Amino acid sequence: MHIEILSEHGIEEAAYGAMVAYKADKLPSLNDLKELAFRPPNNAFLKDIFVWVSIDMPKWWWEQFDNFDDFKETGEHESQIELHHRVFPISYFDLQHLFINKDRFRTYEWTAFFNKVRVSVQFPVFLEKGN
Repeated sequence: MHIEILSEHGIEEAAYGAMVAYKADKLPSLNDLKELAFRPPNNAFLKDIFVWVSIDMPKWWWEQFDNFDDFKETGEHESQIELHHRVFPISYFDLQHLFINKDRFRTYEWTAFFNKVRVSVQFPVFLEKGN
């Protein structure tokens, strides 16, 4: 199992887009964006900030990740130990969705994913309330 944040892109562009959307005279501060991050539809700027990740996880984990909204715990994950590697971008919007629903995922692998992302991204304040 391996989880690595490779890079992040889009915070400046997202802040600029929020400034234009709200017809503001200056770029919003990080605190301003934090206030908007948990208020749909005002959190749409999160769709413009991307994190590139490199992850090695078992096949069952990827099936849950790929089908998050239709997730059903099968209990079959213990027999699937071969790791699959992917490098891909994911938006803060989608990461926030995962974090908000993280109680659905109680395996060691999911806990490791959430912990690694939480301490590795530049803006964890956009992922969970209270950060």
